[in-house]
Amino acid sequence: MGHLGHSFVVLGGKPHKHIVHVALRGKQLKQQPFGLYENHVGLAGSAHRHHQDASASRFSGNVENVWVDYDQWQNGKKGMLIHVKFTVDGMRGREGKCVAYFKYEGGDFLKDYNNDYGTTGGQVCCPDSFTPNYDSTRFSDFRLFMPYDELHMAKGKYDLAFHILIYDQDTQEDIVRSSDQNFTFTQN
Repeated sequence: MGHLGHSFVVLGGKPHKHIVHVALRGKQLKQQPFGLYENHVGLAGSAHRHHQDASASRFSGNVENVWVDYDQWQNGKKGMLIHVKFTVDGMRGREGKCVAYFKYEGGDFLKDYNNDYGTTGGQVCCPDSFTPNYDSTRFSDFRLFMPYDELHMAKGKYDLAFHILIYDQDTQEDIVRSSDQNFTFTQN
């Protein structure tokens, strides 16, 4: 199921120990049936970047493919529709997060200025939740929509990148991270 308007809060300054508050901003969302090969459509709000605990993971996963449809429209905003094909193991019935983190190609993370699509630390990102129904689950087309205006770029042409991070919501344990996905963005 998709969620609108996620807002994440960090307590105690420890990035892998945070509480999530989810708010639906008056939008009715269609519930998606889930199965062994799940398809998921979702919109996102803000998330907090975190790091994996040093302990051994009981979860595993693989980002099989990431692709983007540029110049798409959702809720009156133009942006990029990010598709992620991934598998997770050991998460049956557990809430997970799929997050795209944006940065300058080979450099610093993009800064969020309005707390709509960003971490509490001020980095631009685009998250959504998932809950697998099976011990080993493949999401064949998990979707994240990133409005262009939420990249907060001045006029010009930029070489940017994003990566996908999949993690367990309760333990804040990173499961898998994709390679960087490079793209060129022009702000008129």
